[in-house]
Amino acid sequence: MLWLILCAHGGQLPDYVYVAFANTGREHPKTLRFVHEVGTRWGVRIIWVEWRPPGEIAANIVYPPELRLVRGLDKEERARRVSARKSHRDLAMAATRFEIVGLNSADTEGKWFAELIRRKQFLPNADMRYCTEKLKVETMKWFMVSQGYTTWFNMVGLRADEPSRVLKQVLRNQSGLERWVSGAPLFVGGVVERIVLRFWLGRNVDPERLTHPLPQGFDLGIRSYRGNCVDCFLKGRGKRARIYREDPSVAHWSLEQERLAVDRRDIRTSYMKRFDKDESVAELLHAVQHSPELIPFEEGADKEIDCTGSICAGDEAGEAFDDSAVIWLRDRTNQTLAMPRPVATSAVLRDLFSEAA
Repeated sequence: MLWLILCAHGGQLPDYVYVAFANTGREHPKTLRFVHEVGTRWGVRIIWVEWRPPGEIAANIVYPPELRLVRGLDKEERARRVSARKSHRDLAMAATRFEIVGLNSADTEGKWFAELIRRKQFLPNADMRYCTEKLKVETMKWFMVSQGYTTWFNMVGLRADEPSRVLKQVLRNQSGLERWVSGAPLFVGGVVERIVLRFWLGRNVDPERLTHPLPQGFDLGIRSYRGNCVDCFLKGRGKRARIYREDPSVAHWSLEQERLAVDRRDIRTSYMKRFDKDESVAELLHAVQHSPELIPFEEGADKEIDCTGSICAGDEAGEAFDDSAVIWLRDRTNQTLAMPRPVATSAVLRDLFSEAA
């Protein structure tokens, strides 16, 4: 997606276009190297941001005299000042909610992720995935606020073969709850997974065992079952077992977080003391270490959940999206930048997407 946007601007992005990467501290080392390579080789400034705990300055914010709420203000002026005070407060606090880092200074040990868990007082899980919301979505939001923006357009790399995830993004746009409006240029352009793989891998099949030159000269170099996030609890059981079998050290950070959660007395629900409601990391690791390699691990009854940026969704396989639904969705996505935005009623969504709505 970034390559297409770069080409659309003649090889150089305007100053008002920001490319951001939110590091959780649990990204695969190859992911960090890949992001650095993209910025270096393509001449794009990629802003690396990391979550930080909120600063203790909310009570000490000094508002300019023209924004003070004094007696005698009419209703319209008071509303204007309240709105302006909120923008002033957000701008003052935004810089304390993130830190700009780089390849050499980025957190690679999950330090700030662990701090977020400590403050939340329970582990993230499939039902409460605050890791993505806090460490990625909100962190990038506060960066944009720190630049003085109150609203902006957000481009996400959702493909044409991910219609249900695009649908969720469209519904999120139309809810009006966010400061930004998201678009999916790859979806509009009909780009599917095989096109993306061809762009990066060319004739290669295994990204970790190259047999042909890479079209772009570099690649992420991670097999699909590993993913960008190390030991993500949203992966299926079979994939996590395979990763643990190949490298048991991957589980060390998650083991430590579950151990700390078990020791906490203020966490009363056992589900909130583990990343997976059905099995702890220690239990899965024990099963892997005491099972023959020839016996595959079952994925379980639950669907594997994929998590990318602000979009978390189940497997796309088996979802019935007919031509009219895709046309409607593509039309709405294509009109994202047009104002006013189109409104879809619940009845229309039920007709087009059945249970997906």
